[in-house]
Amino acid sequence: MARPVGPLTRAAKWVRRNPMPAALGVVMAAATALSLTLAGWALREMTRADLNARVATEQREETELSVYAAKLVLSRAAWNENEVKLAHHHLEGCPERLRGWEFWHLRHHYRRDEQTFGTRSPLAGCLAWSPDGRFLASAYLFGPVRLWDARTGVEGASLGAPRSRFASVAWSLDGTRVAGGTVSGTIHVWDAVTREELLALEAHKDDVSGSRGVPTASVWPARGPTGR
Repeated sequence: MARPVGPLTRAAKWVRRNPMPAALGVVMAAATALSLTLAGWALREMTRADLNARVATEQREETELSVYAAKLVLSRAAWNENEVKLAHHHLEGCPERLRGWEFWHLRHHYRRDEQTFGTRSPLAGCLAWSPDGRFLASAYLFGPVRLWDARTGVEGASLGAPRSRFASVAWSLDGTRVAGGTVSGTIHVWDAVTREELLALEAHKDDVSGSRGVPTASVWPARGPTGR
C-alpha cells in the first residue's frame, strides 16, 4: 500500500515542474516582506520625528513662558523704582499670544496711576515739580509757563505772555517762587501763590537752558548754552 503524498512533497514536485512561476513567487514574497519591513521602519522614524517635534515645541513654549514671566517681574520692579518708561518697555515686550490676566492687570495698574496734562501749546521744553509735590510747572518753546494741579491735571495758572518762548522752569526750594528762562536769555520770576511777576533778569545773550532754585529764592543759578 502506497504512502499518501503530503503537501510539502506536492509543492516540491510542482516547483520542479514549474521553475519559472515558482521563482517569481519567491521574488514577490521577498519583495512583500521587504516592503513591510521598510514600511515598519518608516513608521517608527515618523513616530520618532513627531515625538521629537512635540518635545521641541514644548521646550520652546516653556522657554517663552519663562521669558514672559521674567518680563512681567522686570516691569513691576522697574515701576516700583519709578522707572516708568522701562516698566512700559518690559510690559509691551510680552508676546501678544501669551498675554493673560496678569499682563492686563499690570497695564491697568500703570495707566490708572497716569495723569494727562492737556494743552494746545506744542513742544514742552522743561518740567519741574513743586517741592511739596502738589504742582507741576511746564515751560513751552511756544507759549507761557503753566502751573498744573498734579492730582487732577487741571491747569491752575499761566505765567508770562501768551507768545513767550521758555526753555526752562524751576521752583524755589521753599515753593514760594517759580522761575522761567526764555530762549532770548531772560529769567522771569513769579510769586507761586499770587502769580505776580516779581523779577525779569537779562541773564544771558542766548537761551536759558537750565535753572535751579535755592531755599530763599533770592538767587537763581542759571545755565546757558555755554554751561554758564
